[in-house]
Amino acid sequence: QELREAVADGIGSADMEALLASVAQRTKLTPYTLRQMAEALQAEGQGAERIAAEAERLQTRIDQQQAGQALTLGYLFAAPIAEALELRTRYLPADPCAVAALFLPSIASLQKIGSRITGSPASGFTVPLNCWGGIVAKSGQKKTPLLGKVVRDPTATIRQELAEGNRRDHQQWQEAQKPRGKGDKTEPKTPQPQPVHLHVGDVTAEALAALLVTLAERGRGVLVLRDELAGLFSGLDQYKGGRGNDGQFLLELFDGGSHTSLRLSGAREFRDSLVSITGCIQPEVLARLVNASTGDADGRYARFLLAPLTQAPKPLPVAIDPEEQKAIDCAGQYLQEVADSIHCAPPVHLQLGPEALELFAQSE
Repeated sequence: QELREAVADGIGSADMEALLASVAQRTKLTPYTLRQMAEALQAEGQGAERIAAEAERLQTRIDQQQAGQALTLGYLFAAPIAEALELRTRYLPADPCAVAALFLPSIASLQKIGSRITGSPASGFTVPLNCWGGIVAKSGQKKTPLLGKVVRDPTATIRQELAEGNRRDHQQWQEAQKPRGKGDKTEPKTPQPQPVHLHVGDVTAEALAALLVTLAERGRGVLVLRDELAGLFSGLDQYKGGRGNDGQFLLELFDGGSHTSLRLSGAREFRDSLVSITGCIQPEVLARLVNASTGDADGRYARFLLAPLTQAPKPLPVAIDPEEQKAIDCAGQYLQEVADSIHCAPPVHLQLGPEALELFAQSE
């Protein structure tokens, strides 16, 4: 009993040797026998700890699964949108949380600057409707097809229209630069127009700032879309030997704030911004990046709504019923209509309902 209590209290090796000597003097047991007993008790305690840790891990997994089952597409979205997303992702290994973590940032980027939501009227807690999210998945879990179905396909017509507008603007600018007669200078008469993009991928902070100036003039948002989000994080300040402020610039965009940059090439300034981010990252890479940032000291990862792909990869269908294929195509067309309508809508200012306001206050 003395040995059991000592092991349970986490006794050190020196104190254990002293205890074994004391017990040996008071009993007929040899030190060797007592040491074997102590080692057996220690192994028993370690086994109990492992069992308790495994039980806790299993319970956490059960809790996560139950929470995931409650967060259905029908709970998260209006019924027509939920049905369309289910059809489009039916043969991909995506649960509702993963679909939402990709779809919400994509939809958020379609709004106009000025769209906001009030989390607490009493305290004036109002934030822009930016959304940073993504999925955490291992290689080979069909992440890229999922990005296509949920993010790229619904915005295809919008991106095509923007590309055509960029071409028209560039052609008009080129026409305006042509000499009109003798003595007409050949230097550019007006600055070259900045192309407008709905999605950007591999972009530096300086290039993003230039784009945001143009987008602020048009009241538009942008989505930073990366198949591998790790490239976004590891690429911050890469052109400045890690001594730049790209990371801080990105974090400030989460709150939709203003930005002023004074450079030799000229000043860049915008008063409002709307930047959402989404993409994919592997679990081991995410863990390494968070650890490297001393446990997310600046909160860059805390800003992301990350959802794991919990389902096993599904085999692709060899054949599909024509009626089902028609329904899937119609769902894709409907999601495009949803995206188009949001892109054309004026800025919105949303308020939390009573039940949501209570939940938000409790989460604080």
